[in-house]
Amino acid sequence: MTVTEFLEMLRSEPSVASCIQHCVQIPARKARTLPIPDSLAEPVRKAIERQGIEQLYSHQRRAWDLASEGRDVVVVTGTASGKTLCYNLPVLDRLVREQGARALYLFPTKALAQDQLGKLHAMLHSTGVRAATYDGDTPKEQRSTIRSNAGIILTNPDMLHIGILPNYQVWLKFLRGLRFVVLDEMHVYRGIFGSHVANILRRLFRLCVSLGVPSPQVVACSATIGNPGELAEALLGRECEVIAEDGSPTGPKSFVIWNPQVIGSSGERRSPNLDAARLIAYLVEHGIRSIGFARARVTTELLLRYARSHLAEDAPKLVGMLESYRGGYTAEERRDIERRLFGGELLGVVATNALELGIDVGGLDAAVINGYPGSVSSVWQQAGRAGRGTEPSAVFFVAHNDPLEQHLVREPSALLDARHEQANINPGNRYVLEHQLRCAVFERPMDESEVAMFGPNAKAVLNGLVENGSLEYRAGRYFCPDLHTPAADVDIRSASGAVYEIVDADTYRRLGTVEENRAFQVAHEGATYLHRGEQYLIESLDIETRTAMAKRTELSYYTEARTETVIDFLVKVAERKMPQGVAAFGSVRVTQVVTGYSMRALLTEHFLGFEPLDLPERSYETLAVWLTLRPPGDDEKERIQFGMGLHALEHTLATALPVLVGCDPGDTGSTWTMGHHSSGLPTVILFDDVPGGVGICETGFRRLPQWLDLALRVVEGCPCWDGCPACLLTPWCGNRNADLDKRAGIALLESLQLSRSGASYNPSR
Repeated sequence: MTVTEFLEMLRSEPSVASCIQHCVQIPARKARTLPIPDSLAEPVRKAIERQGIEQLYSHQRRAWDLASEGRDVVVVTGTASGKTLCYNLPVLDRLVREQGARALYLFPTKALAQDQLGKLHAMLHSTGVRAATYDGDTPKEQRSTIRSNAGIILTNPDMLHIGILPNYQVWLKFLRGLRFVVLDEMHVYRGIFGSHVANILRRLFRLCVSLGVPSPQVVACSATIGNPGELAEALLGRECEVIAEDGSPTGPKSFVIWNPQVIGSSGERRSPNLDAARLIAYLVEHGIRSIGFARARVTTELLLRYARSHLAEDAPKLVGMLESYRGGYTAEERRDIERRLFGGELLGVVATNALELGIDVGGLDAAVINGYPGSVSSVWQQAGRAGRGTEPSAVFFVAHNDPLEQHLVREPSALLDARHEQANINPGNRYVLEHQLRCAVFERPMDESEVAMFGPNAKAVLNGLVENGSLEYRAGRYFCPDLHTPAADVDIRSASGAVYEIVDADTYRRLGTVEENRAFQVAHEGATYLHRGEQYLIESLDIETRTAMAKRTELSYYTEARTETVIDFLVKVAERKMPQGVAAFGSVRVTQVVTGYSMRALLTEHFLGFEPLDLPERSYETLAVWLTLRPPGDDEKERIQFGMGLHALEHTLATALPVLVGCDPGDTGSTWTMGHHSSGLPTVILFDDVPGGVGICETGFRRLPQWLDLALRVVEGCPCWDGCPACLLTPWCGNRNADLDKRAGIALLESLQLSRSGASYNPSR
């Protein structure tokens, strides 16, 4: 069955067709090409001609022209637009012409590096250039040969951080010849991960300069984002030329916005997990190669479990044709799934954003996106996994019953026509710098003249590390007294740098890992843990050893943690006066404690109960926006209504912020109080839920009028009167959505809309 026939079949079934809220046809696009440059080295020309390439897309030729001039380049074009050739051509040309020249390709995942190596090998036969992956899965007996002989090494920032830079003495030959660094999927390097990567690149460039070679030229590639030049400069510490005009062809694509049916008078809808799983199973059953995306590891496992359950009833022979793929799997598991997927043995796969990136997954026909993945860029990156080439394809965006996603259902232009968001990083994050500067000084004592490379905060952070004994300062240089690399204790995908291991209690096999800042939420005693469709129950959590023991089991429910938050204001950076009070931006201390967990039934996802927990507090400093409002009068009824409106205001602001800024909803936190302990006044607080902050709330404060306007549109756009899951009720509410007043919240938002003036934002204050 073709994708077009599948869509027609869905429309012919009334119970199914009612879920299709919008179906937008995205037309095909013709290619724009230019000649292969005459100056390209002959062996490289022959290599691409053997692949049937007779012309370059316009953006590929532009990348070649700029790179040939020695410029740093960032290519920002769509999925499957041939960005790989934008860096392979200049790199191979240089390596063919200059004996001993080297290139380092950085990919955010091992799977992507493996996939790109296969493509690269097809070009290397006539060039004499050798390429190899070098990551945690590379056998130790092969590593020395790769370091010595490979002209191109494909790796990831994690291995550069923990394996290459701390041991740079054995990489001297490679580093002295390093002429190019390729940064693929640059848009992934946002938030804490991007902040770490920016400092890792500075560590690399610093070592190159210390060896007497120029800092390598950079070619970066990215999905479409709103600030590619700004992000590249923040990552690299220098400007890049941006290429944004896409010359590649695309096939026609049907973009379906799917909204599960309402199943009661309360406004609740059928579980989107069930609908997404049913769609995935239905596609597989009809022979349509598909990929399903989920926002979290646990949801990935739920989708696999639910979809296989459908197949077991309707097409049992196809159960083994559907797999899951996510972080935390062992190397052997990942390689097996990748092999079967790339080779066409699987009809479907359910994944986190680990397969959102530019991996060639074998010409998929459809993608099912289960919930908003955190940014418009991610939506289109995931949508681009289907429809490689010029054949028709389909994308199903399955909306969740929360205010943000129901807003997208009501206003599809916010998704289909939106400008792409900005990617935020903060290389000067104190928590990140403390880890990265210790690593840099361990690699090579740091001279005073090198400090500025790591930004304006580096000097103060270095001096703080000297004061606490982590570093030493002598004769104008910083030294690391450690005998073992501090990089081993730094997880660059989290601010804390530490991870907890989840271990099978029967076999003592490691099932996976979880970042320290999430461990109490997902690995507490009593939590359910899913791994490749199998269910485990966390029996114990050892905080000292950072280990959670999990027992294989079969339960009829899964768990969700609940957290309480207290916030102390530290430094106010800027403020903006409003008729109802003051909006401020600055640093805060967040103290969180996981108070318990709720249980939800599998398949129906009904609430089953709540169990309390006694866990330690977690405290960290971050950046926040807080709105301090004028209190109501003394009338008790008025005060109650005001408090319920304040609670509604918190929900709407928290819903709107990820859409405005382009971040995952889990990257932010929020709370409210009728009388904050510092002022006694009604206060709503939104904060970056990352130690040190990454600029989310800073951007929100800078765009405060747009933020307030979007929040008002989200809540006013829903036709309900009292508030429902589509506009106000959220699963993350610590009060379980009690004491909310939609009309009072709208009144507060409308009063805040009156302010379009006040003190301007000044980050230097």
